[in-house]
Amino acid sequence: MKNHIYVMPGGGPFSRFLQCGIQPLADMEDFDNVFLTLSPFEETNNNDEYLQEAVGHIVRNRTLMEMYGIERPYDHIMSYALDQKTDQTYEYKGFLSVGILYGALDNPNIENSTRLNDYKRVLNKIHIKNEIKRRVDDLCKLVNINENTLGAHVRMTSMAVHQNFGRITHEDYCRAIDQELETGNYNGLYVSTDNVESLVKMEKRYASIIRYYPNMLRLPTEYIIDSWQWSWEYDMFFRKQFWQESFTECMTLARCGGMVCRTSNFSNMAVVFSNTLKKIIRVTPSV
Repeated sequence: MKNHIYVMPGGGPFSRFLQCGIQPLADMEDFDNVFLTLSPFEETNNNDEYLQEAVGHIVRNRTLMEMYGIERPYDHIMSYALDQKTDQTYEYKGFLSVGILYGALDNPNIENSTRLNDYKRVLNKIHIKNEIKRRVDDLCKLVNINENTLGAHVRMTSMAVHQNFGRITHEDYCRAIDQELETGNYNGLYVSTDNVESLVKMEKRYASIIRYYPNMLRLPTEYIIDSWQWSWEYDMFFRKQFWQESFTECMTLARCGGMVCRTSNFSNMAVVFSNTLKKIIRVTPSV
């Protein structure tokens, strides 16, 4: 058996899992099973005002976990979402490389990548926790999320801060959703979002067809206005609930027939998870 242990660098949950995990694993020698663990964020801020408070959260959370006997907290995090274990048959293979961000710069969109089937092949060897899969199954059955549902990943908050991502507004998302709903190809709308404000607006606008998970961990507003909000995603990084909810929403998006989204590893991972997404609509700024 070729059982390997790898360490992933990178950023948020799907920057790690997809860009720093699945993508480089597709280039590795064949393997039977993998155990994935994480390296810490860079615990420096390089004079970046947005990261100063976030780095403080990283250090404080790590120290708190160590106080409770978890001496290497990063080793545990991927097992929040993945059903994985190691034994004496697993061989340590070191760090995985960082793959490309599909849809950014001159990179193709992931749905057009010649490597997509390779990524799906790797994913089939990685086991998502049953409790996450059951939650996705339950919601999809309860409210009929399927290939006749339009999915929308409304990503604002931290991605709305840095100009290099491009400023995409709530109305830009709604414009793309409206245009796609007008095709008549969908009988429902599933919304995944990182903030409550967007969800409230969309619930009013699409009241008769909207579906979503209530009571998930989300920031209150679309735009970051306080330092604690910038720190929030980094704080959540250590929380099992956040990782499981992230996988739950991504895997639910993957059950839809179309998806409105901006470029992000979250939406890219939904494409890798999916066997039903036939159309991806990339949101662009209106001006």
